[in-house]
Amino acid sequence: MPDLFNHQPEVSLVASLAFDSPLDQLFDYRVPPELTDSLQVGQRLQAPFGRANRPQIGFCVALAKRTARRPLKTIRKIIDPKPLIAGELLALARWIGSYYCCPLGTVLAAMLPGPIKQQPTIRTPRLFCLTDTGRAALCNSAKSRHAGTKHEEAHSPVRLGPRQRAVLQTLLGLPDSKPTPLPAQILRQRAECSAQTLRSLIRKGLIRQLDPAQAQDYLADAHQAPDADLTKPDWLPNSQQQQALRRLNRVLADPSFSVHLLHGITSSGKTEIYIRCVEQLIPCDRQAIVLVPEIALTTQTVQRFSSRLPGVCVLHSGLTSSQRRRQWLRIASGQGRVVIGPRSAIFAPTAKLGLIVVDEEHEPSYKQDTQPRYHGRDVAIKRAQLLNIPIILGSATPSLESLHNSRSLPHFSRIRLLQRVHDLPLPPVQVVDLRQEYRARKGLHILSRALEAQLRRTLENGQQAILLLNRRGYAGFVSCPSCNYVLTCEHCDVALTYHRRTTGPVATGRALCHYCLSESRVPAACPTCGKRLVLLGIGTQRAEQELARKFPQARFARVDSDTMNRQGYQDLLERFARGDLDILLGTQMIAKGLDFPNVHLVGILSADTSLSIPDFRSSERTFQLAAQVAGRAGRATPGARVILQTFNPNFPAIHFATTHDYDAFADAELALRKSLGYPPFGRMARIILRAPSLDALWRQARRAADILARAVAHTAKTVKTTGPLPPPIARISGHHRLHFILRSPTAGTLHAVLARARSELFKLPVHLAIDMDPVNLL
Repeated sequence: MPDLFNHQPEVSLVASLAFDSPLDQLFDYRVPPELTDSLQVGQRLQAPFGRANRPQIGFCVALAKRTARRPLKTIRKIIDPKPLIAGELLALARWIGSYYCCPLGTVLAAMLPGPIKQQPTIRTPRLFCLTDTGRAALCNSAKSRHAGTKHEEAHSPVRLGPRQRAVLQTLLGLPDSKPTPLPAQILRQRAECSAQTLRSLIRKGLIRQLDPAQAQDYLADAHQAPDADLTKPDWLPNSQQQQALRRLNRVLADPSFSVHLLHGITSSGKTEIYIRCVEQLIPCDRQAIVLVPEIALTTQTVQRFSSRLPGVCVLHSGLTSSQRRRQWLRIASGQGRVVIGPRSAIFAPTAKLGLIVVDEEHEPSYKQDTQPRYHGRDVAIKRAQLLNIPIILGSATPSLESLHNSRSLPHFSRIRLLQRVHDLPLPPVQVVDLRQEYRARKGLHILSRALEAQLRRTLENGQQAILLLNRRGYAGFVSCPSCNYVLTCEHCDVALTYHRRTTGPVATGRALCHYCLSESRVPAACPTCGKRLVLLGIGTQRAEQELARKFPQARFARVDSDTMNRQGYQDLLERFARGDLDILLGTQMIAKGLDFPNVHLVGILSADTSLSIPDFRSSERTFQLAAQVAGRAGRATPGARVILQTFNPNFPAIHFATTHDYDAFADAELALRKSLGYPPFGRMARIILRAPSLDALWRQARRAADILARAVAHTAKTVKTTGPLPPPIARISGHHRLHFILRSPTAGTLHAVLARARSELFKLPVHLAIDMDPVNLL
């Protein structure tokens, strides 16, 4: 039985550990003498945890010599040879845990990629490459084979057997390609040789094995694949770009914490400004992090950056475990100079970080929807503040929070880019009122007459089009017009979406829940009245069917989460860039970050999809989506058009999107938010409770209401609490849901209330989550 406790009262080294558990506290452990010299803050340790003293892994977040007031359990072993999270990253983790009301151990666990937690070091495979001597020997061998054996014996200092010659030829590669290092196993398979053949060639100096550092470098670089077509532009930035670069270069020359909102219309050259700013860091031996909102956008961004800058690394969950481990270790060693990835890339272990860039900063995908519920943009700003470095937030449609901050906070500034790169105008937007369209035509037509005519002209001119419909599936509802029955999910309080699939010559369908992903059979008749069911609403599948019927000669592809994986998405974009496709039809995946010069038409099939969402940000998201997708048109040549279909042509968000008037929309929306006390003029937190039993959930919700009322009474009476109430979706995956909405003029008062209440709240026997600064209220 191991000695878990130390009863000696003398001064000893005590480590404070944070475990990845719901318990929101640190645990003190005694450090045994044999580990005292090697233990550092930021390492992971194995220690007995809980009453059963099961071995658990925790993060060492503090070390101190002191006399323990009570017997302490003893640490068993150190997991990591070096600290994985320390310095400003540990300070950042503490801030995230405090601000987003999450246990520190959970935050630290989320900051590390899974492969690093499983294996913090890497076993580098043996890579072999061709030496200059080997290349010369192979060349002489080829000449002598044409001239005869006697010539080979007279002029070639090295005699090569057929297997040895095959190894050298394999490493040399094709005549028009560079020699490529290969792992031993692959080399032996391709050359059909033995390990003895490789050892013999090494002794002769014809091949050599890369040392581990060189091998890691090569393997990391092998994942980048720079785009040869993207080279340093021979054009000068326009006057607005030059002005923006002068301002940012002054900041980079004398760095300090500052936030720069780069507000540029679509195709104004924001990415070029990012690249030129990062270029300023390379001679100073500093690193940069570039955040993009989605994994799908990383490939294009990496291609742009890697063609101009050295040491570009990628961090995201789409990589294999070995790739993520290599990239992370390469960044930690300082070899990775530029880190590109989605929100989790903000935790990259950059020791010499000099700049952070957040592209498309308005995107809600920067908000994590599981613990810790952090916002990648706000965490990036905090990390820049901790390091006293600048950060650039880029967007054509900035979030109203960032815009308000740029107008009111001293360390924020706003840089405008109102001119497109080629001095082209933004495309005109034609509005189609679908109410009039439906009255004028019989049957269901997703494409209006104006859009059909313009699409036909676009295709006849050999140009391309993008059609946006931000709703996947075939139909949004399966309903009975006689008794108003709607087919709903048995696990969630939502209507099932009808998805059509073709098996052979017969088209069948399934009803799919977009929340719990359960499938249901579509009944042949209404289960309530027995009459025929109908499909209501539209989706990308239905639009695809109409396109195929009305434009049978067009080459098009559907882009949504039902059809695309990451590699398939990139392949499809390459086909569209080559001109192999005429039309891209899809959801918001095609609304941002794409630059295709031949796109002359953008059609927004339904601009109202976001307006029906019961959320105070629905107008903002409607405007942003419409403005972003409209900006895909006319990026290289004039004459492009945008056709926007809507049932609400006079709605402010729709109206301002058709005129490309961001400032007018922002002023109107900010005035409304101010009158209601909504962000950015107030702060908000959301507490979500869920449980399988609705009665038990209400009992615990009433207890939570009492806890919050006491916390508000003792701390900040300016905090307004609404709830408990059912949210718009009251049940998901068999769990009933209730929520509280807390609002306050400042974040400090909210945190005071939550700090007092959170320990009691988390003890309630229900699933409970605290969401600070929520981006949706569903």
